[in-house]
Amino acid sequence: MRESWAEVLADSRDRRVVVKAVHGGGRGRGVLSDPLPADPPMDGPYLVEDWIDHDRIDRKLYVAGGWVSGLLKPSTLDHEHTTGGEPFAVDNALAALARHAAAGLGMHLAGVDVVNAFPGFRGVDGAAEAVAEHLVEHDGADRG
Repeated sequence: MRESWAEVLADSRDRRVVVKAVHGGGRGRGVLSDPLPADPPMDGPYLVEDWIDHDRIDRKLYVAGGWVSGLLKPSTLDHEHTTGGEPFAVDNALAALARHAAAGLGMHLAGVDVVNAFPGFRGVDGAAEAVAEHLVEHDGADRG
């Protein structure tokens, strides 16, 4: 977290970043990517994250108990927020990851944003399951 816009600009000098207002409005409001303006476009404090290359499609998972469904939506880095989306089949590994994320926060109803579309893994048999399993195991190791 950065308190000043000067700190944000310093963070963005050597790497590509995404900046979010800590107290932003959600739904893509208050989220910026490079190039950043010289003057702060929103009030701080700011969350600065590394830019992750992706296919510009957000994968939104919705959890209700054991049920998980998914929607594909245009990234709010490129488009205005939309309540619509295109349904997609959520595989078992991604569904397990969404349930695990919700359960880890003690939630039974949740929306889970899949941040990285892992474009480098496209077409690799078993990659989605392997990555999801690794993330679940890694999370357990961090808590252990």
